[in-house]
Amino acid sequence: DHNTDVYTNHDFMSIYSFFENYNEFNHLLRLLLSIVDVDDQAIEQHVTWVTINHVKDVNSLSLNRGILKTEDYLREHLYSVFEPVTFTGATIFSSRRSQFIYNLLGIDRDQSSIKRLKSDFNPQDQARLYLVTDKDDQKFATNSDAYLKRVAEDIQAIYKNEPRQTLVLFNSLNAIERIYQMLQESGFTATHFVLAQGVHGTASKISKQFIHHEPAILLGANTFWQGVDFPHSLLENLIVAQLPFDTPSDPYN
Repeated sequence: DHNTDVYTNHDFMSIYSFFENYNEFNHLLRLLLSIVDVDDQAIEQHVTWVTINHVKDVNSLSLNRGILKTEDYLREHLYSVFEPVTFTGATIFSSRRSQFIYNLLGIDRDQSSIKRLKSDFNPQDQARLYLVTDKDDQKFATNSDAYLKRVAEDIQAIYKNEPRQTLVLFNSLNAIERIYQMLQESGFTATHFVLAQGVHGTASKISKQFIHHEPAILLGANTFWQGVDFPHSLLENLIVAQLPFDTPSDPYN
């Protein structure tokens, strides 16, 4: 028999924590194996990958699964259950003759009806577009320190000239974190209200703070490219720091 008197409460807690973590890991491993253990057809139609937003944060680790061939999946799991199906969006068609969306969704063009709604937004009277030109013809990778430093400087210059509700869009949470750090080091965040996705919370959380604090700057990615609505004076300046294209290392590519 083992003498348990030699163990301290800290020892018992460590042992308990070990087995608790072991059981959790075993559960997650079984889930992972159940996802991987699929037939060849499912493997061809899906892609599975692991991502982590912050290296030191285990909670940011996520297991992802995406559909490569949507048409077959939609026919089996959507069209067979719901009829008719309605798709809505602002950029579904690139042109009236585009066949791409029909092929992607697996629907018959001749059996589908289209309704186009005219937008009441007049960009000529309600918006101005400015493009940055590099006088020195320097070319930077959009994730390089040199480029992000330039973006941080431009954000400060634009906001100081037009201190209005400003949304800055990125395609990477890592870039947002680095930009915010640069703004912090320059002292800009000490005198201006800046919200950074992934630094100050989720998209939903910082959106609420952004609405109730004017003027403010919001650094966002992902969902901020679509599905957000900041009407009237709640959003007046929009800065596109990085285009929303997937990186070549993305599993879909």
